[in-house]
Amino acid sequence: MPEACTTFYLNKLVRDKIPASHEAVGGSVRATVLEGFPRFEALSLKVDHEADELFANPSDPGEAADVIEALMGMGLMYGFSREHFLDVAGRAMIGRGEEVDGAMPMPEPSELRYRELLNGYLGMIASQPTEPALYTGVLCMALSEAYEFGGQSPDAVLTSVASKHSALGGFASGIFVETATVPRETWLHEYYSKDPERFPVVAA
Repeated sequence: MPEACTTFYLNKLVRDKIPASHEAVGGSVRATVLEGFPRFEALSLKVDHEADELFANPSDPGEAADVIEALMGMGLMYGFSREHFLDVAGRAMIGRGEEVDGAMPMPEPSELRYRELLNGYLGMIASQPTEPALYTGVLCMALSEAYEFGGQSPDAVLTSVASKHSALGGFASGIFVETATVPRETWLHEYYSKDPERFPVVAA
């Protein structure tokens, strides 16, 4: 007998391989591919959301990896490469307190200061999306948070970036999923258990 499925509202930009991963377990998604400014805006919101999760869980390398991957998605739209971001991320984690491509890591970390910096950088990226130092600023901010508050090592963060990209892809395709249908156990474990109010079930 087929496993019972649950359809729920996702309403977020997802990594490129997420739709296929749902289909592999008998599910499906209703999705839109965003282009141009709508994609850029969705990616900016994604960076902001992933940064919130990093602030809440600074010792989890996966949270820092999500910030980096979403930021990469923004940069890829304007000609930056994954290699560029990975190089900057490595140097930002290793060169503690040193300038990295025109941006400085936080000298006195605090969550309020990080939030002010993130909002400032994202605002400037929106008006100057081809300026590499602005992306570097967000990277330095996120990685300083991971290093100072979470005790993460450069290797742990960059390994998580690589493993999550291999398994789930990045945000290069601009896939925005409105609703998803997955086996009920998958919904309970992967979505409902993490945030019961964020992923409500679609009424029958």
